[in-house]
Amino acid sequence: GALRKAEIFLNQNFILLNGDTYIPIDYKSLWKHFKQLDKVGLVVVRKQSGNISVKGILITKYDKSGKSENLEFTDAGVQVFKKRVLEFIKPNQVVSLEEEIFPKLIKEKQLAAYITKEIFYDIGTYERLKTAEGILK
Repeated sequence: GALRKAEIFLNQNFILLNGDTYIPIDYKSLWKHFKQLDKVGLVVVRKQSGNISVKGILITKYDKSGKSENLEFTDAGVQVFKKRVLEFIKPNQVVSLEEEIFPKLIKEKQLAAYITKEIFYDIGTYERLKTAEGILK
């Protein structure tokens, strides 16, 4: 629901970042790639056993729990959306993008993958942030 509440601040296309991860990717390239697609959403993924399956440019499965086998990509914590993704979120509704919105976009073939080789860093705690800072210096 937080995304829906931010509606008045969003442009027609926008980047959504997880607040507890950092990934040093080329955001201009990501933006350009998204603008060339005719998809509602795009998720940055890294090839490593994880929670996402990709075929071509489309995400075909997303398992937030990461318990499914044979999922060869991991969500890197960066997404790009068209504002119309909000059509999938009713006002004042509590939703999980990964568990409720992504499956709908996948079903409609509207969720693409942007594959990167960059490592992403968990910065969700002070200790992990300090570790990431040490690695990135």
